[in-house]
Order: sequence, then C-alpha cells, then structure tokens
Amino acid sequence: MSTKRGFVETDTCPSDCTPYTTYQEAHNALQALKHTSHAGILEHAERALLTVSAQHLPSAIRQIGVRLATIACAHPEPNSASIAASLVRALKDADPSIRCEIYASLITLHEIKSQFHTFLSPEVTNALGQCVRTDVNHSQHHLRSAAVACLQIVGGNNGVRRFTDDAHPKVRQTALSVIQRQQMVGKELGAEMYGECVAATLDDAEQVRMIAVSLVWAIGSQYAKHVSLHNLRLLDDAFIKVCDMVNDSSMLVRQRACLILGRFRRVSPQYLEQTFSKQVMSNLRSVPRSLGYGRNRGLHSSKFHQRETVDELRLLDSGAAGAFVHGLEDEYQEVRDAAIESILELSSESPVFASRAVDFLVDMFNDSSDRVR
Repeated sequence: MSTKRGFVETDTCPSDCTPYTTYQEAHNALQALKHTSHAGILEHAERALLTVSAQHLPSAIRQIGVRLATIACAHPEPNSASIAASLVRALKDADPSIRCEIYASLITLHEIKSQFHTFLSPEVTNALGQCVRTDVNHSQHHLRSAAVACLQIVGGNNGVRRFTDDAHPKVRQTALSVIQRQQMVGKELGAEMYGECVAATLDDAEQVRMIAVSLVWAIGSQYAKHVSLHNLRLLDDAFIKVCDMVNDSSMLVRQRACLILGRFRRVSPQYLEQTFSKQVMSNLRSVPRSLGYGRNRGLHSSKFHQRETVDELRLLDSGAAGAFVHGLEDEYQEVRDAAIESILELSSESPVFASRAVDFLVDMFNDSSDRVR
C-alpha cells in the first residue's frame, strides 16, 4: 500500500519514521548510506526529509539531513523527483544556512542526473525560480553565491552575467564558474562577454582570475576572427592577455596561464614568436618591456609619442613579449613544467617558434628540478 509521509511518497516507506535528532546519529547515517540496502535507503530518505523540515532541530543536523536526501536521490531506487521536490518546498521556511545546503544539493543532482530538469514539475520549478530570484539579491554572500549557481537550473543563464562584478569575490567566482560550465557542455558564449572576462583577469581574487583566464581563451578561440578594441583578431588579443597572466602574482594563476597558452591554435606568428622576446613593437619602434611579476608594471610615457592612446599603452604593457621567458624562469617548478608543456604544443604551429624554443629548452637541462630536466 502506498504511504505518504513528510515529503516523499513510496510504496515501502516505513510508517514509524522519525527525524534524526542528534548530530552523531545523522552523521553515522551519512557514513552508512553507501552500503545500505534498498529498503534502508528509502528509510534514510524519509528520515532525512523529516529532519530537514524539523524547525526545532539545530541547523547542523538539518544540513546533514539535506546531504542524506541528496545521496538517496542520487541512488537509482528512491523517487528522485519526489525527494528533489521536497527539498525545493523546504526552501520556503529554511534559514540561510539550510537554503545554501539545499541549493548546493540541487546543483549536485543537476550535474549527476542528466535529465534532472525533467524530474521537476512546472509548479516545483516555478517555486524554485522564485526562491532563487529572491536569494540572488540577499545580503549574505554565501546565500547569494549558492542562488547564483542555481540560476542554470531555473533557466536564468542570461542573468548570471550581472553577477560577474558582484561586490563579493565568492559570488563573482560562482558566476564565472557557471559561465565556464556552460562553455564546457557546448553552449556558445556571446562575443560580448569577452570584455567582462578580460576585466575579471584583473580581479583581486585568485580563483576569479583562474577561471577568467580560461574563459578568455575559450571566447577568443570561438570568435577568432572578430576584431578586438585594439584592432587585433580576437584570437591574438586573447593570446596576448593570457601571456600577460604569466606575470600574475599568484603561482596557481601563472601555472594556469602557461598551460592555457598551449591550447591556442593559429595565433599570428609575430605574437607567437614574441613570447621568447623581451621587447614589443609599436608603430615599428622597439620598446623595452618591464620585467617582473608585479601586476602594475609601468612603461615610462617619455618613451612614447604623444599621440599614443591609452589603449595602445595598455596593450604594450600586456604584450606577449617574454611570456615563455618568464614561465621558464619562474621560481616554482609547477609553472616551469606548464611552460615547457605549452612550448611543445605550440612548436607544431610554427617552425620559427620551434627553432627559437630549442635554445631555451636546452638551458632547462640545468634546472634544479629533476622533474623539469
């Protein structure tokens, strides 16, 4: 006989289910769920949902209840649609910490269930959308970030872009991560997003810059023939921007930038070959480029003609010159390894580049790291 308790409806749900009342009890159930039988999973799912809805329980216990429900929903036996709908309904009266946990669980289910969007009825989807659209403007950045991540479930992908310049770095990181996930699953990103991603490479937060440098490559490669604000092919402009990130203050960002350089294809030879040079060209004049890892490298205005525009000065400061020189001489082995890998990838693009790379690679036999040698 079918029974309905709490939020879940099954044919075998026990009639005497009670919520988990202690942290230890909920935690033990979370650890045991991986090895639980069919009937046991249904019971855990029911108890988990009762725990989530129990307003008198501490948030820590209710958060574990959300995790238990998520694991049960990922299992093939329980009614995933019913459990997911129950979590959505629990959003209404939950405090911010519980709502964050529920949003994170829905994102997990969205990623592991290929047809997750078909599980939710229009009514439940609308209810989720209302909660998400309210919480993306919440004063707490943790909840705002979790809600932004859920925009992809409720069809609000176009609204994600406005959070790339949110006041909190966690929200900016989440917004860019959603955009990156869209790109990874094959959705086309608009060329107009290129400027926003370039601006994000200058963000104060390391994790934001790491995602931004990947998006600069992705959009630049996708719209290679578009013309940038500097009258360059978008592909070449993206290559120059990623080269500049080789001088980032963060080792992880420098490593990511060096790795991404190897993904570029059909870069103009003059920019590709500049990566082994320490000079840039402007209007047929050779201009020394400031070396070092600082993000505020300056070029003395006295060396330029007065008719040089601000954009041209910024482009010179962000040139491709010496990118691999910096990468190969970086103090961290991880960055040097990444630079060598990308040099090998790009050597197939240009015989001239390959010939210039030989001398630098030979010098790397003197590296202090066995792995690099």
